[in-house]
Amino acid sequence: MELLGEDGVLQEFDEVQDEGLRRLAPDLTPLGLDQAMRATNLAGAGMRRANEVAAPAHLGSLVNSVPKLGDLAGACDLAGLSPADDVLEEVNLLMHEARQHIAGKLDPGCVALLD
Repeated sequence: MELLGEDGVLQEFDEVQDEGLRRLAPDLTPLGLDQAMRATNLAGAGMRRANEVAAPAHLGSLVNSVPKLGDLAGACDLAGLSPADDVLEEVNLLMHEARQHIAGKLDPGCVALLD
């Protein structure tokens, strides 16, 4: 989520990606660039804009890592480094922020799919 808070960082990444495509195909039009961003089964190059996939990728990685983070939190608690509840609370806060960010961009009918 840190990159989402940085103004223009993801846009800059997308611009570098666009420039790379233009170097590969010098006659690429804006419409051609949009085509390249489509999935391969839609005749695109399968490339995605960073600002479109960053938040869902972040949420997915958090959800996928929760079991391991739970184990690590328990180990930290056992070692006396940090209470497990504090670590898990931080993970839950990050997941909530990521969900809220994504929910703000979805149609209201799709928000329930995040749960």
